[in-house]
Amino acid sequence: MAPRWFNVAFGVWFLASAFIAGPGSPEFANHVFLGLAIFLLAFLSMGIPQFRLLTFILGAWALVAPFALHYAASGFAFHDMALGVLVMWAAATDGRTRDRRRRDVATTT
Repeated sequence: MAPRWFNVAFGVWFLASAFIAGPGSPEFANHVFLGLAIFLLAFLSMGIPQFRLLTFILGAWALVAPFALHYAASGFAFHDMALGVLVMWAAATDGRTRDRRRRDVATTT
């Protein structure tokens, strides 16, 4: 469950960075979209794990967005790519602890 909370925080971070970049910048709309979408999908994936795939895809978009939207030369390019990798990691990570997995396996056999 903890990785989902990381993605909630990453969504808030993306949204906040949109206002740091400013409404006139090419990153603004992308950051608002990514922030709101990652925030929402992180909460939804706590109850419905299939939403983790969509969150992962948004993280992958954050990796390519600086090149697709032509702001790769700005200071936000590295920020977006690093945050995209973190979002992908948190979406791909199983939230259950190792002890809980062992207990689940022990009760099913």
